[in-house]
Amino acid sequence: MRILLELLAAAVLLGGCGKAGLGESCTQPGHTDECQSSLVCATEPAGPVVCLKLCTDQSQCATNENCNGTPTTLKACEPK
Repeated sequence: MRILLELLAAAVLLGGCGKAGLGESCTQPGHTDECQSSLVCATEPAGPVVCLKLCTDQSQCATNENCNGTPTTLKACEPK
C-alpha cells in the first residue's frame, strides 16, 4: 500500500511538470517550444531569461511593458 501511495504522489508531482509559464525560466530566447501557449522565451531588461507574453504591437502589452523583439522575428511584452 505504501508503494502505491508513493507512486501516486510521484505521478501528481511529475504531472505538474511541463512547459514554463509566464515569468518562469527558459533557455532559448526567441523560441516558443519551452514556454506555454502564447508565451515566448525572452531576456528581460534586467537580465533573466524567462517566458513572456507574445505580442505583435504595443497595444497587446500592459502599460508597464514594451513590445520588443527577441533574437528571432517574435516579440514579447517586456517590463519597462
